[in-house]
Amino acid sequence: MTTPRMSISPRQVSRRDALRLAGGAGFAAALAGHQLTAAQDATPVTIPDSGASLPTGDVTFRALVQGTGPRTPFYEAFFPAYQAARPNITVQVEELPEDQIQQVLPIGIQNGNAHDLFMLGGALSTAEAVSAGWVAPLDDVIPDFERWKSRFPPGVFLEGITVFDGKTYTFPLSSNQRYSTLLFFNQQLIEQAGIDLVAQPLSWEQFRNAARTLTGQGQGQYYGLVIGADGGGRFAEIATNLAVTAGAAAGTTISGPMDWRTGEYVFTSDQMLAAIDLIVALHADGSVLPGGLSMTQRQAVARMPAGQAAMSLDGPWVIARWAEEAPDFQFGLGSQPIQPGGTFAPIGYEPGGANPHFIYAESQLKEVAGDIFAYWGSPEGQAAFQSIVGGTLRAILPEA
Repeated sequence: MTTPRMSISPRQVSRRDALRLAGGAGFAAALAGHQLTAAQDATPVTIPDSGASLPTGDVTFRALVQGTGPRTPFYEAFFPAYQAARPNITVQVEELPEDQIQQVLPIGIQNGNAHDLFMLGGALSTAEAVSAGWVAPLDDVIPDFERWKSRFPPGVFLEGITVFDGKTYTFPLSSNQRYSTLLFFNQQLIEQAGIDLVAQPLSWEQFRNAARTLTGQGQGQYYGLVIGADGGGRFAEIATNLAVTAGAAAGTTISGPMDWRTGEYVFTSDQMLAAIDLIVALHADGSVLPGGLSMTQRQAVARMPAGQAAMSLDGPWVIARWAEEAPDFQFGLGSQPIQPGGTFAPIGYEPGGANPHFIYAESQLKEVAGDIFAYWGSPEGQAAFQSIVGGTLRAILPEA
């Protein structure tokens, strides 16, 4: 019987590292010095017997997850507890940024030795991963599957999103009922400028003026706003949320903003074009930190505590990242800018949930993954998840 051990590595990887990771070597080192830890008063992770038919001999189970980020404290609490409860199962966890997963995962699939459990990290959509044969259905590996599945709220398991040809291929660890364009700001820089970003939402023009004022105050040392293009996705998300709150009849979808009443995209609606004009104007003013087109969202977020930008439009997950990487950073948050005069509409969210995980189709340890998923999707597992990650993510089960 093996001694329980686990490693979670958040390191950047080179092409050579990608090949090595995909080949199964894994990282030997644990997080060094900057890891997030679960809150002292968090709900403990207690692994029950799910009824899964688990291996009795010593095995090594490999997982590839996206991070570091708001899920990291949960992974750090869960996997050691799981391994302690299943001492013959050695767990190796690679925690990599999205762009690194896009390198590692396809190589592992091509070589036939991908991680047993993984997140796609944007390498493919769920539909593409199913069509390509990358992932296995959950129906036969999660014990008492139908009862487990019945606990989830409506809108999670839908054909074409998480279900394909009647088989369920993934489930969300958390809800996507979240606001991805909160206005975060550097408290010190905002106070120096005498700008109030909290009393009421800024209009678009006020937001533009604030960004311009802060850029002038920075005198080349910092800028009013930072936006990481993240392959263009962040620009589209920010423009969509601005447009929706200005009255655009649009809901977010996997492929873009759509009027759910007609099934037509609204890229050319008056509100969407006005939101794009605002983003273009911010850049034309010189108020946006240069280099955003080549920045990932993660890189852009790091510019705030580094004192290179005064504001960013982002989601609550940045709080966990700053707590890890810049614990002394003093920040505030308010509403995204709201265009006056329009018909205000709430920001919607797409079905299916967030942070989906998958089982490798060729894995020899599918039952182990099913055992893990059984807990993650249980009321107890979701309660522990919510307690550990706090308010940065929202559990998918309402009772959690």
